[in-house]
Amino acid sequence: TLQDVKLAEEQGPDQGAVLLATGDALLLLGERDAAQQRFARALDAPDANRVETRLAFARLFANQHKYDDARQQVSLGFTEARVGEAAPATADDLIAAGNIFLSMNDFDLAQKLYERAKESGAAEEQVAIGMANVALAQGDDRQAEQYLASLGSRDQYVDNYDYMLAEGAIYRMRHDMPNAVNAFARANALAPENENLEVQRSLHEAAGEQGIPVNNKVNVLSDFSLAPVFDDATIYVTDAKIFGLTGNSTQLPSGRRLVETQYTQGYRYHPEGIPVVSGFFQLDHYSGNYSLPFAARVVNTSTNNYNFNGGINPVLRVGSARFEFNTGLQYTIRRDSNERSKFDVNQNLFRQFVYLSSSPLFNALTIRGQAYHEAGPFTLQNLSSGEKGARIDFTVGRPWGKNALVTGYTIRDLQFSPVVSEFFSTSSYIGFERKFGQKLTVTPMVEMIRSWRVQAPQFARAEAFMPAGSFEYRPTEKWTVNGNFAWQSGRGKDPLLHAYDNVQSGIYISYLKPLRQNQRDGLGEFSVEYPIRFSAGIQQQSFFNLAGHGQTEIVPVIRLTLF
Repeated sequence: TLQDVKLAEEQGPDQGAVLLATGDALLLLGERDAAQQRFARALDAPDANRVETRLAFARLFANQHKYDDARQQVSLGFTEARVGEAAPATADDLIAAGNIFLSMNDFDLAQKLYERAKESGAAEEQVAIGMANVALAQGDDRQAEQYLASLGSRDQYVDNYDYMLAEGAIYRMRHDMPNAVNAFARANALAPENENLEVQRSLHEAAGEQGIPVNNKVNVLSDFSLAPVFDDATIYVTDAKIFGLTGNSTQLPSGRRLVETQYTQGYRYHPEGIPVVSGFFQLDHYSGNYSLPFAARVVNTSTNNYNFNGGINPVLRVGSARFEFNTGLQYTIRRDSNERSKFDVNQNLFRQFVYLSSSPLFNALTIRGQAYHEAGPFTLQNLSSGEKGARIDFTVGRPWGKNALVTGYTIRDLQFSPVVSEFFSTSSYIGFERKFGQKLTVTPMVEMIRSWRVQAPQFARAEAFMPAGSFEYRPTEKWTVNGNFAWQSGRGKDPLLHAYDNVQSGIYISYLKPLRQNQRDGLGEFSVEYPIRFSAGIQQQSFFNLAGHGQTEIVPVIRLTLF
């Protein structure tokens, strides 16, 4: 605390070691200017350790992302030691310099400094953990594991913060969440104050994905949400054309929305020798107005979807690259409680799906994708549907970098039989993701949506151009603010194509409350934090160009995620 800093400086106002310690303490408290003043005084102190002081300056500048200044301070410190203006650099100084360059993502230089530290007699675990962290930062979990394994039994290092943090990162990279959670939990209990937020975030993300344990093989997780579902402009325009309407007139249907209330109870099962088995039961309720894709009418619906989902999660390795899959089956019972609409809605559906997520390939390209096929009969009429869809997303940029290019493509094809009816849609987007430190991420993008609809003997098509953007701001580990904005504009000169131009926006605030649970393994008891997240906000859609009945729909958004 500031009081401790004051007391220490009263006892040793001109001692270099005291000024370095108080400077580090002030840096932890976010008092960067005051910390820099102490380091400057420490450099002029009679008993100054110039190498340690230069490294303290370098840590300060690296923390401020002033990487050139940080490199200069490290260089000055070692140069002064080499020419005799300062005491010789120790093995610990080389380790500290390696850590600084690792924090700046200068992996080659960090590795060279760790190797020099080893030659200078540095502790074996300091070197091995440093080298493991270099490998992890570059996505090579196998190399990182070899460095840790060179130290012998892990049981000797369960009280070593850096070892546990590196081990947790290895397990998480391999999608071995139970072991990742255990390692991060031990690291969290040992974390220095200045690194507590980093390990807490890793623990909460891993525990949130894994769920709370029922026993040593089964974990469960729950989620409840309420949010709107807004149709895009192309659906309104193709509807209007199928309805036989033209121009921007008062006869056009007004804007509509569905409100989705969803409860999900998921599970993860870890059998021996085969990939993780996961799935969920989900109750999905929709209420509001819905445009039937196989008929020229809009119905008022109150629909329940009962979803039963199960799949496996294999991981494919190609060299150091990892491809994580989730593939399985889902059965849906769809029932509407509205007597007027149940004839058009009640249906049983069977879905086959696959999801893919890659590690950063060549530390430059991350791929995410999905594909599905869903089909089934309606229960109250002679009608069946078949739907195929796919999506692929690319992120181009260094995993540790501030900037990334994001782009992707989506395709959906929904057909009905025996009627001649089809809805086909594609979407492509490109954007730019910018990170400002660890707290703020901003992503502007543009998207093009194209839709085609066949309702024999009629045919309609529409396009919409959509500039959009989103942001995420995390002022603390517990609080997060998310926002989004999109403007949809039809393409073409016909007034009908612009009648449903609209603006959508939303903002949500999330709070995380950890639930602590003690667990035990063969090495003793430790505390695990499982995240409970509550989010609230609003989402709106405004039709500013719709003749006669321009309108704004504002819907609250609520979400509660347990573990």
